[in-house]
Amino acid sequence: MRVAYLILLCGLSVVVAGGCQTTGPGSQAAPLPDNVAIIPPAEDVAPEFAAYSGTWRGRWGDSLDSYLVVEVVEPPSAEVIYSVGTNAVIRNSEWDRYSGEFEDGQLVVRFNPGIAATFRHTDSDTLAAVYDNAHHPDWHATATFRRVD
Repeated sequence: MRVAYLILLCGLSVVVAGGCQTTGPGSQAAPLPDNVAIIPPAEDVAPEFAAYSGTWRGRWGDSLDSYLVVEVVEPPSAEVIYSVGTNAVIRNSEWDRYSGEFEDGQLVVRFNPGIAATFRHTDSDTLAAVYDNAHHPDWHATATFRRVD
């Protein structure tokens, strides 16, 4: 998907230019659609999975503004919205919906084959995130996402 390509470009710019900027001319916050619908997890969903439900915001490499909205949690999967903003390298902000999978207690969102972001709870209001691209192992990024709802 295009969002994965945008993250990939930011990862490349971190390697090549030392980082992307989210402040300054041309920078925009990540957008969200008007029809966000977070459905509370069912009572029988284990707390470690239910805790992912909600809206999370972070910056890849401390630079590229992003959202992860976990709308539905039904282990072993979750329905999410993923969004990125713009900066000096990434010129088009956008969002899309994905189906994520819970693997080893983490939420994995695959954008394309070999391209994924993994989100892991570190406490009730924080997710540690890792972006990996199997096609370009040196394009690796990390982020801390914080609950915003």
